[in-house]
Amino acid sequence: GQVAVCRAGYYVETPRKRCTTPIEKHAVCVDAARVLGLVWDGDRRWTNRFNGCSRDTYWVHVNFNKAGDGDSMMGIRGGQVAVCWDLAPLAQFYVSSGKERCTTAMETWQECRQAAGDLGLRWDGTRRWTNRYRGCLRDTYGTHVNFNMLGDGHSSMGIRGGQVAVCARSR
Repeated sequence: GQVAVCRAGYYVETPRKRCTTPIEKHAVCVDAARVLGLVWDGDRRWTNRFNGCSRDTYWVHVNFNKAGDGDSMMGIRGGQVAVCWDLAPLAQFYVSSGKERCTTAMETWQECRQAAGDLGLRWDGTRRWTNRYRGCLRDTYGTHVNFNMLGDGHSSMGIRGGQVAVCARSR
């Protein structure tokens, strides 16, 4: 496999692997390209690559993907590799990808509210959804965090208009 390259708060993940702490904002992706010495190549709307910041497999261009969350073009020739925040040892909380469940889930809305603040996201209160995971969730638009007090469904997890889990690092 390839070795991840890390510089000043950013790194390039190994092929086909998702970021532990993904870059979810255009401006941060532009900065990551600059810091990593790569060429910014603009926003894209790919459905066959991860959402967020990525580098091409030729080690030249960085793009920010605003569309789907596919993976068929991740880590292969002509595709992309994720560009990530290097906050793993620092951050107490992180946002998962797709339908991924937390290894360490939050048990209270208070902890979820704290996570929202720490991650720079807007706290939007508790909910009683049956089609999403129980626990701390962020909307797929990257703006609001809620604590779901009800069921443990999954039909609205990881899809546009749904939620992704917000997780605590192992305690």
